[in-house]
Amino acid sequence: MSDLVSLAVGIAAHRRINSIRSDMRAQKLNFDESELSSVSMRQDIEKLYMLVEALWLIVKETSGMKDEDLIDLVKQIDLQDGKLDGRNSSNATVRKCANCGRTLLRGQSKCTYCGNELHDVALFRHNGR
Repeated sequence: MSDLVSLAVGIAAHRRINSIRSDMRAQKLNFDESELSSVSMRQDIEKLYMLVEALWLIVKETSGMKDEDLIDLVKQIDLQDGKLDGRNSSNATVRKCANCGRTLLRGQSKCTYCGNELHDVALFRHNGR
């Protein structure tokens, strides 16, 4: 199970790094990756590791799922963008409003343009936090 949790933590860390890079590019800031605090990142990864492991233990105990079931689910999520590569591209989550056809931001519950209520809002954001 530790390999599975390590995989989940690695994916979360990769997504966090991509999110930070994206935010910095959007603000047109120059950055040096060495400036990312490795100590802070390591602490965050350790916390995520413990949280994921605790949640998985709860799910296993209450649902009867096995490690293999979780591995299969992780693969299914990974394949949502068409590639089994440990990443989930933001292209997989691009949505259009059913009413006006405009492109929507991830996590929106209402279209910014026409006000249409969106009922299929994803619980988790993809490609970072």
